[in-house]
Amino acid sequence: MQERPTIPANVRQLIKHQVGKLMKPYGLVRVAVDSGQDQDNDPILIIEATYELSDRPIDPAVLSRLTTELRDKLWARGEKRFPHIHHRFAEKQKVLGYK
Repeated sequence: MQERPTIPANVRQLIKHQVGKLMKPYGLVRVAVDSGQDQDNDPILIIEATYELSDRPIDPAVLSRLTTELRDKLWARGEKRFPHIHHRFAEKQKVLGYK
């Protein structure tokens, strides 16, 4: 069994800060960070964001911006693994533009 690469504390802190900064208004309650591999066996960062039900509808544009901003900040710090963000929204969470 192959050992997973470690994630430096400053990278974890950056991820949690960036996700929290943009997603807290949407009911964010937890951010977990792990390392893994994508379908091509390239190293990636696996980010799981968990939310409680929020009255504020999720804005898909914010989700897109989060990935771009996070990736840019990670790469600026020398972290080359691509961040894969899994959002775990409450079952009845509303999304902007959807009924």
